[in-house]
Parts: sequence; C-alpha cells; structure tokens
Amino acid sequence: QAGISKTFGVRMKRKLIGCGILIVGIVVTISAVFFSSGTRMIAQIEEATKDADTVILERYFAGEVVNRSTITPQDLNAWISSNLKSRPPLPFDISMCWRPHHRIILQGNETSRVIQICFECDLFKFESSQRPIPKSWKGEFRSLFVTQGIPATTPDDDEFEAARNQRAEQGDDAN
Repeated sequence: QAGISKTFGVRMKRKLIGCGILIVGIVVTISAVFFSSGTRMIAQIEEATKDADTVILERYFAGEVVNRSTITPQDLNAWISSNLKSRPPLPFDISMCWRPHHRIILQGNETSRVIQICFECDLFKFESSQRPIPKSWKGEFRSLFVTQGIPATTPDDDEFEAARNQRAEQGDDAN
C-alpha cells in the first residue's frame, strides 16, 4: 500500500508540473499578443495615412458635424510618432457606452478610412478593431483635437442645433 501511495504522489507531482508549464505557456502567448497589439495598431494607422491625401478631424453628434479641421497626413504621422508609444490597447471591450463623437478621417482619392473615438467611455475603433484607449494615449488623442480648435467633449444640444442651422443656411445659399 505504501508503494501505491508513492506512485500516486509521483503521478500527481508530474501532472502539477505539466499544468504549471501549460499555464506559463498560455500566459506567455497571451502577453505576446497583448503587447504586440499596440505596435500593430499604430502600424495599421500609419499605413492607412500613406493612402490619404487629407486628414479630417471631426466632432459630431447625431450625424451632424459640429466642428471640423484638416491636417496633412504628414502632420498626423508626426503626431503619431511623437505621442503614441506602443502601449497595448486592451484587446477586449467591456464598456456599454460606445457613442463616438469624434473621428479622424483618412481621406484618399479612392478610399476613406475612419478612426472613431468615444471620449466618454475611452474607446476607439479603427477598421474592425474596437478597443479601449490606452491610458497613455487618452490625453494625446484629446490634445490632437484640442490643438485644432475642436473640444474633446460631446457636443451639447445648442452646438448640435447651431451646426444643423448652419448646414441648412449653407444649403439655402447653394440654391
């Protein structure tokens, strides 16, 4: 009976070591994916700016553009290089908000690609990837808009009405 207990103990020890190695492997794999995602996201945005002729920053509400500013793709790339360090965006979104009111439009001759930003829940979306804005990027994204005269806040009802009225007046002037 002592031999059975010893054999059982050896088997359990081997199983525990095997499980430990498996867990370490899973953690290493997840970490590699997690930490490379920030670099990959930056590279995707930089690649998209190569096809852009113009970069448009917008603040909008209910489809109505409230503020707009234009910068060059080179200015956006310089901003990315200076401000977005490859901190990984978290790969999962657990927020229920997602009401973006800011966007960066990378406008090219044949294509238009959009980065949507929700400063209320601190999420951003580029292409199909919606992720939390890394803490180190939050202030940088806000400053990108603010330095262009665009508040990093959700437009209020008065701003929305003013934008809608201005668009209606411009439509009347075109006729």
